[in-house]
Amino acid sequence: MNYIAVIILITVLADFILHTFADYLNLKNLTTELPNEFRNIYDAEKYIKTQEYLKTNTRFGWMSSSFDMIILLIFWFGKGFIYLDLWVKSLKTGAV
Repeated sequence: MNYIAVIILITVLADFILHTFADYLNLKNLTTELPNEFRNIYDAEKYIKTQEYLKTNTRFGWMSSSFDMIILLIFWFGKGFIYLDLWVKSLKTGAV
């Protein structure tokens, strides 16, 4: 593997890890108690529902992102990009 591929791979993995960790920290700091500033403006039950929705949506995002990362790594290390490149070159749709 050349150094450009290593840089791209590290960047993709770092992005995945960073976003997952940021989501984890956001979930860790969620509270079901409505902040004092919003007590007269926002309904407490709605606030709890939005917090639960955020938790569920974030966890689903983790599953989706993990699946996407696994597919990308399988495609990458399974030489999928090489086969894709060869297939596109075989189409000969441009003036070469």
